[in-house]
Order: sequence, then structure tokens, then C-alpha cells
Amino acid sequence: MIVHSTDFKTNLGKYLDMLEEEDIYILRNGQPVGKLTQYTMLTDLDLLKENANAYNYNHKEISYTEFIQRYEETDERLEYIDGRVYALSSPTHTHQSIIGFLFNIFYTYFKGKTCQPFFAPYDVHFETSDYKACVQPDIFVMCDKENVIDEKYYGTPTLVVEVLSPASRTKDMLTKLNLYWREGVCEYLIVDPQNKVIHYWCFKDKEVIMQKEFNNKDTFKSNFFEGLKIDLSEMFK
Repeated sequence: MIVHSTDFKTNLGKYLDMLEEEDIYILRNGQPVGKLTQYTMLTDLDLLKENANAYNYNHKEISYTEFIQRYEETDERLEYIDGRVYALSSPTHTHQSIIGFLFNIFYTYFKGKTCQPFFAPYDVHFETSDYKACVQPDIFVMCDKENVIDEKYYGTPTLVVEVLSPASRTKDMLTKLNLYWREGVCEYLIVDPQNKVIHYWCFKDKEVIMQKEFNNKDTFKSNFFEGLKIDLSEMFK
């Protein structure tokens, strides 16, 4: 069906109801300016990109099973949290520089130890929880290797690091904070390159036992892994 933009704005509800029957093509001054189509899973994944507007998009939620089916058919980097699917954007130079700096520290510290650090893209499946999720932390430390099944990780990281970007700020600071808290992560570090700080949370038995901010003159010291530390002045220089 073809409608004019003025009529479309005036009768939006009517045309939304008609989407079950056909797509709506919108004209302005005789020229096509848009197409309204019925929701599909693919449309949702394409629209919900990792940017500020994505968090306000009133989309239909999908199940974890639907997400996994879709995920196995694509090469896209996707995350699934609380029924929402996020398409991850490409990292910046600064983002990758910080990841490289941190992973070198983690690799050196954990060499020869039971726990092991990993970096994205590596899916972490919270499949056994009440709120199923699948995420790709920038860096995480795995201490439960028995939860690697068929080359996929279904455990709970002990430590997680996320590096903020303008596109991921809301998700990392709110959505993922809540996710890691409730799923039993022990330490969560959010690196903010713009403000040159680390936001740190320490959890025990899913309770917050410490929340602290470290600036670019501080040295971060882990409360869980003795001797693990990060010189922020070196990381942000």
C-alpha cells in the first residue's frame, strides 16, 4: 500500500494494524521516503545497533532460543541481554590499545596459574541462570574451565573488563553491570578512556562489597587476585 506522509502521520494506528496484510510505502511530495514493514527477528537485529538510540527503540523482545538460532546463522558479533539483541560496533584504535595493554598484564600475571584470561570476540553464555544471556566481554578471567563444553563457555567469569566507547556507555554502565552482578562475577572493571578513569565493583555472594573509582594517577589493585595491579598512568598516557 502507498500512502502520503500527511495521511500516514494522521492515521498511524490504522496503518500499523494493516501491516499484518501488507507493507506500507510512504510518499512525500510524490517521492518515496520510507517503507514500514511488519516486525521480523532480522529487522530487529538490524535496527538495534550499538548506539545511543538503540536503547530507546521499542522493539519486540525475543527468547534466548530464538537468539541462538539466529546467531548460529550469521557472522555478526551479537550480544543478548534481557531479551534484547545488540549488534556490536567495530572497536576504535584507543579501545584496542587499552585492551592490548591490559591483556599483556593479565597474561603475565595468570601465566602458570589455574585461571586464564581471554579477550573478545569470545562468547560467555549465561545459559543456566533465570535470565539467560550471551555477551562478549572485552576481557574476562575464567577460573572454571570445566564449564567449557563443545568449545563454548557456559560458566561465570571471575573478573570482567569492559572498555567504554560512546556507543557502548549505557550498556556497559547499566545493563552489563546489572548482568554481571546478578550472575555472580566477582570483579567488574569499566575502563573510561575519555575521562581516564576505571570504575570498579567488587561482588561477593551477589552483594556489592566495594565500589570505587580510580583516576589516571592511581594504581588499581585487585581484591580477589593478590598481586594483580594496573598502573593507570601507564595505561592512559
